Amino acid sequence: MPRVNSVMHARKAGLTCGKCECEIKVGEPYVWWQFKNQGKSIRCGKIECKPQPSELTQSEFWSTILGLQETAFKIVDDTTVEDLAGERDDVQSQLEELADELESKRDNMPEWLQDSATGELLTERADAVGEAADTLSGVDVTLDDDDDDDDDDDEEDEAKEEKKQEKLQEIADELQEALSSISCS
Repeated sequence: MPRVNSVMHARKAGLTCGKCECEIKVGEPYVWWQFKNQGKSIRCGKIECKPQPSELTQSEFWSTILGLQETAFKIVDDTTVEDLAGERDDVQSQLEELADELESKRDNMPEWLQDSATGELLTERADAVGEAADTLSGVDVTLDDDDDDDDDDDEEDEAKEEKKQEKLQEIADELQEALSSISCS
């Protein structure tokens, strides 16, 4: 992973943010990083342009995993249980595809390399991703229906909505935890 360098005040003009494509003016803050034998990546000082961990690795595997962890299971005001269930199924299928790719890469290696450190790493990663996919499938993405009475009490409705949002956040946290459980080299 490269070191991300912070510059508090740009000294020269002509720099452009690699994400939002805004010009970075003299005196404005920016960050930059560089992989060996590649050009510099530059980002302006905006929070939304901050480099994400998935952008700071050259590993296809970790870029995929970190990208999923960064974007999956974020709760917004209009998130529903169906949204979470659909997103869980999408992430689960992506993980299963990734596990299949890793196994395929290992199977396509010469036999004498399959038991090497690289072959074992591919197996370890495939197993970890497969376990995470299985864990995701076991997460209960349902809300308890306790709408026995149809009172029009606004305070009760607000309390029920707040409780529903808390439960959605708990489910999202559990899904994110399952996704974050992927740990291997």
